[in-house]
Amino acid sequence: MKYGKRDVYPVKRKRNWIIIPVVVLVLLIGGFLLLFTSLQKYIVYGQGSLRVVLPFMEEEALVNNETIDTYRPSVDASLVLDGYDFSAVRTDAGQGITALKAIYVPAGEITETGLTSYVNRLEINNANGLVLELKPQSGQLSYASGVEMARAYGLNGDFDLAGQVSALKERGVYLVADLACCVDDLLASRNTNLALKTQSGEVYRSEAGAWLDPYSPELRTYISDLCLELSAMGFDEVMLTYAAHPEATDLVYSQTMTTPPDAVSAVSSFSTYMEKTVGDSIKLSLRCSADALRNGVGGNGQDMDLMLRVYDRVYCASERASIDSDLERALSYMQNDVKTADRFVPVAYTALGDRSWLLLSWTQTEE
Repeated sequence: MKYGKRDVYPVKRKRNWIIIPVVVLVLLIGGFLLLFTSLQKYIVYGQGSLRVVLPFMEEEALVNNETIDTYRPSVDASLVLDGYDFSAVRTDAGQGITALKAIYVPAGEITETGLTSYVNRLEINNANGLVLELKPQSGQLSYASGVEMARAYGLNGDFDLAGQVSALKERGVYLVADLACCVDDLLASRNTNLALKTQSGEVYRSEAGAWLDPYSPELRTYISDLCLELSAMGFDEVMLTYAAHPEATDLVYSQTMTTPPDAVSAVSSFSTYMEKTVGDSIKLSLRCSADALRNGVGGNGQDMDLMLRVYDRVYCASERASIDSDLERALSYMQNDVKTADRFVPVAYTALGDRSWLLLSWTQTEE
């Protein structure tokens, strides 16, 4: 074909067809990654499995009156916690407290047979109560809880505790639940958003175990929900163990704060939250460190002046040689209208007289 003086010939362009499947593959991979990222918040951890629960699934379950075992933490990255002033905190902690002479029941012995065995030991030790380790530092509950977070993260045991509580209360046994709060190996590994971190981003661990952030609203809700559940079962008291902050610096917290966080404010704010949330439902007590009791403020953040305005009792490791001085220190932190020796519970391996005590290893009561 000729146009003017130039000869022009139509040429058929070769097409590079191999690029099409490459582009499609890239789009598919990109779409998968986008879908996976968007569905992460709907991933639910169950016992030995992971599953995805979408909103329409929950709506359908509600229509059919079904219950979905799910927990999706609502984390507000912009949450700001200000500094705290606890000087004006006043509660009715310590009102109506009577002597407690109890035997400690470790988590591994919380079975129907085990509880019967410990009840039979009460009379020989002149004891009136049992302290049950229901949430040890491992985070694995010693009973089947109905609390949402316990189900969602596979933290439940399989022991039916409620029926046993009724039987124990019929026999006049005073029941105390021991819950480890800020040390929880399982929860720290399954929801790292709740954990205290090192500067390198690792979950902070000590000899006690993996530490959770006392400032975390989700942790506070979890512990308070367990307390309320146990209160509804018939427990008389909850003893919080490791309501504390690790003796470490340069930690990274789960919350954003406008003032520098510190051990005392972390433990104090955690404790006042617990008192406000569950204090009207059940007696609330603290397992404190000997360092805090004897020095007023412990390296773990427990300020005893506040602790004895918030908690009904304080439990502390003691022995015959130091019990009188420890009791004197405990009384010095109490307000006059609730100053009673029964609010201080020495924890030891032998029974310690007519006042309150917690026996770690049952023995014949000493004369």
